[in-house]
Amino acid sequence: MAHTNDTIRKVTTELRDEIRREMLHEQREETFRRVPDPNQTGGPTWRITFSMTFDSSQKISLDVNGEVALGRNTDPATAIFEPTQADQFGVSRRHGLLRPTENHLYLLDLGSTNGTSVNGHSIGVNVPYSLSNGDIIRLGRLEFVLKIIQRPDTKPQESRAKRDRPDSLGSIACAISSHLELDTVLQESMAMMRSSTSADEIAIWLVDEYSGELLLQTMQGSQEHGIHRLRVNDSLAGEVIRTGKPVRVHQDSSSDRIKLKTGYLVSAVIYVPLTVGGVTFGVLSAAHRDAGKMFSDRDEQALAFIANITAVAVQNARLYRASQESLTRHIKVVTALRYALSFDMRNLQKAAQGYAGMLQITSTLDEDSQELTQNVLESVNQMGLLSSRLIESTVLCDDPQLDIAPCDLIDLAAHAIESLLDASGAKSVAVDFQVMGELYLIQADFRLLQRAVMALLDNAIKFSPENGIVKLVLAFSPSGTTIQVHDEGPGIPPEDLPYLFSKYIRGPQMPGMATGLGLGLELARTAVRAHHGSIQARNREEGGAEFTMHLPGKLRM
Repeated sequence: MAHTNDTIRKVTTELRDEIRREMLHEQREETFRRVPDPNQTGGPTWRITFSMTFDSSQKISLDVNGEVALGRNTDPATAIFEPTQADQFGVSRRHGLLRPTENHLYLLDLGSTNGTSVNGHSIGVNVPYSLSNGDIIRLGRLEFVLKIIQRPDTKPQESRAKRDRPDSLGSIACAISSHLELDTVLQESMAMMRSSTSADEIAIWLVDEYSGELLLQTMQGSQEHGIHRLRVNDSLAGEVIRTGKPVRVHQDSSSDRIKLKTGYLVSAVIYVPLTVGGVTFGVLSAAHRDAGKMFSDRDEQALAFIANITAVAVQNARLYRASQESLTRHIKVVTALRYALSFDMRNLQKAAQGYAGMLQITSTLDEDSQELTQNVLESVNQMGLLSSRLIESTVLCDDPQLDIAPCDLIDLAAHAIESLLDASGAKSVAVDFQVMGELYLIQADFRLLQRAVMALLDNAIKFSPENGIVKLVLAFSPSGTTIQVHDEGPGIPPEDLPYLFSKYIRGPQMPGMATGLGLGLELARTAVRAHHGSIQARNREEGGAEFTMHLPGKLRM
């Protein structure tokens, strides 16, 4: 048995050495291109790699020392992606921007056609998003994983010297509060604590909501001591929780070093509360080991400032985590609903249709029974239609995948009107289609925008009186395209108007109106936002409701 263990140990060691040699070889072979300035050697430089998810062998290695444009029409000297690759995956000419600072690597979307997302969530337009190691970035349909190999080298003494500069407080606040992941917030706070105090040991403790004890979240500068929780009633950190005030202790010349509850000796220690809304829920701690070192009033002030920013950032991170967990639960419910509608309910619907159809052809049924059977069949068909619409609405609204291509809006509007001829004809409602301005094509998702126009037209027809008129106006201008739909119906209840696009709204059911789901407006809002446009609604003075979709001029071909 001993011989077997020795053999395993030897094989494991050899394997580790081989892996280490391969890693070192890869690092030696890998060349990092300096962008945007190949000659710059000073200043903050981020060493990163982009690994394509569709082919992990395709990797881009960069030393980023300034702002770098991401797209398919950038300067060849600083181009990141191959032009054919970027064009194939829907990357805009100037899609995004990498902006490095000493503490953060930011990503901005420059108003791209197909949008930018990080870890599955859109980052919006012209909003700096702080990137982290392992983030999955998506430009249009081009997806890659970011790996941060090395951050800018900032020496502690340099950071400490910068503390007294007028802009230092703002930099600290930005560095800590610009993150939404709790672990990253705590790490940024730790970095600021060390650079502001040059302490030998720093740590962050948070109160456990279940036990009421202080739990260690992160620590630097100390060897593993095995104690990760403190009682509030018999520790210096607990005193800070009870009083909400900082505690600072140092070793006198005649006394021994201070022994902490965590089991190690220090010459000076300081605890600063994390407080939000008058509630202290955590502690920042810093300690010096060498005799004679103490924390000054300036150190306490710096830690207090860091603690105030950290407290707010921690609470924001907790709210963000809760919202993400809620979103995950929502996605699970929607996925289950889609499955049930797609399979279980459709199977039941088909069975009901089959039974009702068999009853209809049975000669023994009297006239009343035949009419009842026909009503059952119509209800089953209507239920199937609602199920299909619900599936389509949840798919489109939850995660719209754009298929961008040249789009003729006149053709799009004509198709939408033609698809609703049965609905408009049943109420003798006329659709008046008008075109204004100089015509041009746009880059858009034809299917998604058509469904949006159909949703607005369908809504207008439903709420129009018999023999009414629905107007569809398509207006072209240099600043963009406007699609307007208005009807002669009862209008939108004033109490619903301010919240029409922010919550589930379903208008009153009018006599003879077909049953609907009330998701048409959400579908229209999703389609317009996916194209970086806007949508508004109002009640017209002459009666009826008016919906206006505006698509930006940047979509123009």
